[in-house]
Amino acid sequence: MIICVCNSISDKAITTAVTSGANTPSLVYKSCGAKPQCGSCTEYIKQEINQVLTTEK
Repeated sequence: MIICVCNSISDKAITTAVTSGANTPSLVYKSCGAKPQCGSCTEYIKQEINQVLTTEK
């Protein structure tokens, strides 16, 4: 599912970026080869980061 409409970033791409070490929204965008646009997906990215970090503990 596309989470970031501005950059066409999918939930799978975000998850891959986070599990590869991107631990901030900026690093997730960078990992996906994009830059933040409107910011509406930032909250989803933060939740995904928190979920992955919690799971890894």
